[in-house]
Amino acid sequence: LRLTHRIWPSPSLRVAICLCHAAQLQGRPEKPRRYRCEDAIDQMGLPIRVSDDILESYASKVWITEPEGQPRPSSFEQACQVLGVTRRDSREVIKRAYRKKVSECHPDKLAQQKLSPAELTRAKDRLLRYQQAWELISQRLSV
Repeated sequence: LRLTHRIWPSPSLRVAICLCHAAQLQGRPEKPRRYRCEDAIDQMGLPIRVSDDILESYASKVWITEPEGQPRPSSFEQACQVLGVTRRDSREVIKRAYRKKVSECHPDKLAQQKLSPAELTRAKDRLLRYQQAWELISQRLSV
């Protein structure tokens, strides 16, 4: 990749994005994971600031996805939007989406990631919204 970087930077950038993404799969990257990612990007011949830009962009889109204090979903469409499904999806698809969303912000899973109290509060709020959305959807689908 180092040789192709000067001619065609796209493969190097794609690998850098993948490395930064992989560094954050288990939560915010701690120093050892972040340093390994930066070292790999440096070995490819890209500037280190590329990793900072990618990590900051990822964090702003993934870790801060919803404003705090959103109201409870009141309609079936709002509940579907919270879970990221459409109203035409089957019950199995909606249930799978619900379980995936809940697993991302479950307290037992987040306890291992050493998150700040503010991040834990946001995760609990998201978990509550997902549960409320699922209750509304399951009531509607069971009728």
